[in-house]
Amino acid sequence: MQGLNTAVLTAHELNKILSLEEGHFTDLKSIDVSPAKLTKSLSGFANAEGGELYVGIDENVSQGKRNWRGFDRIEDANGFIQCFEALFPLGNECNYGFLQTSTGPGFLLKVEIRKSKDVKQASDRKAYIRRGAQNLPVDTDEALLRLRRNKGLTSFETEPVSVDKNLITNSDPIIKFMLEVIPTAEPEPWLKKQQVSPRQADCCRATTVCRRAPSCCPKTLRPKDLQIYDQRRGRHSRNPRFQSHIS
Repeated sequence: MQGLNTAVLTAHELNKILSLEEGHFTDLKSIDVSPAKLTKSLSGFANAEGGELYVGIDENVSQGKRNWRGFDRIEDANGFIQCFEALFPLGNECNYGFLQTSTGPGFLLKVEIRKSKDVKQASDRKAYIRRGAQNLPVDTDEALLRLRRNKGLTSFETEPVSVDKNLITNSDPIIKFMLEVIPTAEPEPWLKKQQVSPRQADCCRATTVCRRAPSCCPKTLRPKDLQIYDQRRGRHSRNPRFQSHIS
């Protein structure tokens, strides 16, 4: 297969692979396992700390032995490569290669997966995360949100908080701050422009609320100091005028 390297192993290297312990960073599978099932391991590695998958190792559980049984020809692994490539393209986060040895039949497919920047799904459109020697499904909204936080895709600071809009628009710190806004504006339309605005008639989904003003918000609704979203800079930044009112 063009573009994929093939390395010849020594007897010592062969024994090292056969003696590898399946765990958080390593998985060894037979060529009889379906490619779609193996994408669960790739997803688990990518969503955790990365890892290596070896395809072409038979394991006799009753005897506690492993045997090298790879693909007869490199072309025989095409179905695996095509399945993997659709979800984990060859590049910075993924690498494919073949291993062969003079003492074992066929070619072993080795897949190296690095920790991904985004959440990776398997063929069943579910995300998995590697824990020990197993791939745990990320099958709840809470688990998916936690995974996204771990990858830095979201944070507490950018998550919306459902509160009564009057708690925000009629709070003393907001009113004091609006008195200094030029040109003068009403709290609700101004907050909407700053993307900390009410989305519904009776509910305000604020991306940031005041943490340091006890009279403004309950503790459970204070994920951070009030910050204003600066659309020109594309980031949240503290507004010193507002900070002077809530310090």
